[in-house]
Amino acid sequence: MTRCRSFSLIEVVIAIGVVAMGVTVVLGLMAAAVKMVGEASDRHGAERALASGVAELERLGFSAATARLTAATAEPAEENRFFESHDGNRSGWGGAVAASARFYAVTVHRVENVSPSAGDATGRGVAVLLRVEWPAGAAERSAIQLTHVLLR
Repeated sequence: MTRCRSFSLIEVVIAIGVVAMGVTVVLGLMAAAVKMVGEASDRHGAERALASGVAELERLGFSAATARLTAATAEPAEENRFFESHDGNRSGWGGAVAASARFYAVTVHRVENVSPSAGDATGRGVAVLLRVEWPAGAAERSAIQLTHVLLR
């Protein structure tokens, strides 16, 4: 008579436990990957908002753009901030974008030590610092910044 060999209950329980641990680790890695993709998407949107802010300053022209500049230490008024929605479809200065649609907030500051305001009448340009913060209005925000020169 031949004897059939099979797995014991203990071996089956241990195998199921090992598989469950592996699945848990993989799901944990997927959650971290999803978070990183979301953060990368937000950063890409912030870079798009920076480019939009630069394009808007160039569109305004030198005189109108310099009127929107604030000192680096001052908090800009709402009408001097450029806002953009998360998807990039809505953008504008101050109240042009509804508060519920604002995700990226671009502030434009004069770089005083490079181009003081006294030189606006005679200078060839003005150095500005554009700073994007997101999400707009949140207590904890992420930010990136860019320097740009507005030429006459």
